[in-house]
Amino acid sequence: MTVHVRVVALAAAAAAAVTIAMIAPRAALAQEGRPQVARQPARKTTGKIETNEDLQPAVLPPLPAGMTLDMIRSGDQLFHTKGGCFVCHGTEGQGMPAAGDAITNSLSYVQHDWRQIDSLITAGLPDAYTRSPIAMPPRGARSDLTEAEIQGRYPHLKGRSLRSTILDPASDGPRGSAGSPGGGALLCWDGLHSLDKDWAISGALQSLTDMGVEEADPSVDPLERQRSRLQEAGWEYGAPDFRKRTFFRAMVDGRYKLVRWFSPEEYGNPATADELYATGDVTLHDLVNDPGEMENLANPDHPKHDRALVARMLAKLHALVAREIGDDRAPFDLDLFGTREVRYTEVDVTSTRETRQRVASREETAPTSGD
Repeated sequence: MTVHVRVVALAAAAAAAVTIAMIAPRAALAQEGRPQVARQPARKTTGKIETNEDLQPAVLPPLPAGMTLDMIRSGDQLFHTKGGCFVCHGTEGQGMPAAGDAITNSLSYVQHDWRQIDSLITAGLPDAYTRSPIAMPPRGARSDLTEAEIQGRYPHLKGRSLRSTILDPASDGPRGSAGSPGGGALLCWDGLHSLDKDWAISGALQSLTDMGVEEADPSVDPLERQRSRLQEAGWEYGAPDFRKRTFFRAMVDGRYKLVRWFSPEEYGNPATADELYATGDVTLHDLVNDPGEMENLANPDHPKHDRALVARMLAKLHALVAREIGDDRAPFDLDLFGTREVRYTEVDVTSTRETRQRVASREETAPTSGD
């Protein structure tokens, strides 16, 4: 399982395939090359419930990596049978009075986004937040799906189920425990804002903290405006030091905690101890004998250093990253500031600010062509 600051969520069970199944079986057949009758766009009507056939879109929306038409058919079957979704949402997804909202024309609680749909169906919705007197249970009526069944139906969902741990808090769970270490849990941190504190306190971070808050010119593309602000910060303060190792990937298996500290220039998934030490700083803690994590067993000079133990823990970390992240690379462009030059000393920043003010002053007092 992953605890990931960037992205991510643990989603399982019926997920997006179930919802889309209600609106797309005909589109799915059409994408397989079968003939299809042209249809009008979905519309809302009164006095009559439109059927599933009436509401079909011409084509499916883009499918996320790993999702197939067979999964959509499986979701359609779940929706109308053991999933129990039709009980509240209706056999055509048209919604039911004092029960579930319509889901064919629109969604009420999330955007039309695969990950948000995944999360909503997986987590459910308490009755306090629904528009009906009843709650939406997690995964509908199929909270009994095993992890193997979830992975078989929805291989694009990378997390692991915590159902067994929630139902039995005393169990070891997929992570493992001190007495019975398991495959481990993956923890990740990619905090660009805290990468380089010296750059942050130079004024660079403050110059960016109001991004998206100030009143913006509606004629300017928001992404272009953000890009311009980042480049301005780079022009005045330079870039943070991308060589600093403040990002991490950590594995905790109940007994040990292995952490790979790396810089934005050192993304990857080391498979050997040699590669691990060459591309980052390494810490290893015995959580039973050193709960305060004061001793680093990964330090070759430590009297209890065990290279074989480091290799075993790395194998778990490597497997988790491969399974739950895949290609582990920087989620942002290292050139987003327009430069990678590190020049945030007080003298540099003051000099740049004064130069900028002089340029602006000359522009304001320069004669125009009509003078």
